[in-house]
Amino acid sequence: MAEEISPREQQELEEEAERQRELKAKYEVYVVGPDQVDDLWNSEDPCNTAQDMLLEHLAVLSEKAGQDLNAFDQNENRYEKNQELKWLADFVVNALVHCKHDLKMDDPIHIAEVIECLWKTLDYHNI
Repeated sequence: MAEEISPREQQELEEEAERQRELKAKYEVYVVGPDQVDDLWNSEDPCNTAQDMLLEHLAVLSEKAGQDLNAFDQNENRYEKNQELKWLADFVVNALVHCKHDLKMDDPIHIAEVIECLWKTLDYHNI
């Protein structure tokens, strides 16, 4: 027979689920989320992987803004793969190398936070 969950345990489970939802919402808008750090670090082609992540990032931001942030005009995208997007991807990869190699960081959450801070400092919308 299944074991009953006490009201206290049920409340703890609900609070943990709420924390997880809040974290997911927080990291959804990060250029590199904690769950993506190791994928990027271990990638055969980190620049290409970062470009894909940036396109996903732009899609999420576009959905939240209600407009296509990658559209330059009706015929051209603002960020094209292996062009402008490559420069931004190189920035992200270099930030990751800085965190992992130079700063000796290993916690994906802290790495994602530092990369996000550097990303916001870049202010790529105004380049």
